[in-house]
Amino acid sequence: MNKNEILRIITSLASVRAPSGMEKDRGELFKKEMEKFLASKDIPVKTDSLGNYHVKFKGTKGKKSIAILAHVDEIGGTIRKIKKNGCLEFSKRGGYEGRWLVSKTVKILNKNGKWINGIISGRSTHATPSKLRVKELIDPLELEIYVGAKNKNEVINDYQIHVGAPIVFSGDFGLLNPDINDDIISGYSMDNLAALTCSIVLTQKVMESLVNDFGTINIPSNLYIVATTREEIGTEGALYFLKNHSIDQVIALDIGLVADFTGSISSDIKLEGGP
Repeated sequence: MNKNEILRIITSLASVRAPSGMEKDRGELFKKEMEKFLASKDIPVKTDSLGNYHVKFKGTKGKKSIAILAHVDEIGGTIRKIKKNGCLEFSKRGGYEGRWLVSKTVKILNKNGKWINGIISGRSTHATPSKLRVKELIDPLELEIYVGAKNKNEVINDYQIHVGAPIVFSGDFGLLNPDINDDIISGYSMDNLAALTCSIVLTQKVMESLVNDFGTINIPSNLYIVATTREEIGTEGALYFLKNHSIDQVIALDIGLVADFTGSISSDIKLEGGP
């Protein structure tokens, strides 16, 4: 698979958002891409009651099974309170720090299925006492989202936002500088769009190199390729899948931490050094 096709796949997956617990639309795109490679051997993509998607390749012996997992969902948040002044308090879905949130744009899914734009507001550097500027840690629970509403009634009636509404982070997705370098993709939800795309590429390679005329693979073990849900809120989808399938070995596909800049703890992973 060439890099233009990989870019098309990951951009397609990024075109629909997938907050934890609401992964179906992205999951269906994943299924559609997988079926392009699986249809020739009539190998189905199956789903379960927690929204996981999986493909099973039967091995020559089938006594043991290996599962390769990549999660569908992305980090974000949940509206936890609508204030009288129209601002919104939120909690996290997934792990991230508060220090980079102030002034960041977000999208909130309202009751009508429409994404509402918002901006995370908080105390700026200029409004922070000098003694606290260096050592202050920002807790996301102390921040608010501004959508333009003047009061609580506007939030509920005009913007149709409710407590419990999911939040995702806004941004562009695609090549970072396409006119200069067509190898670097940037954007939101790379955790875990990168790994989800890798699992599709892997499926193509399995179909081309390991699957025989009978639809089984030329290795002793069964192989599952799985797109799991709710990873950012406790790996719930993965745990559900493993509870309902007899799996001997698990391989998780996820992003790594690039830390090759000054003052960081080295992870031995380099920018532009990925697969």
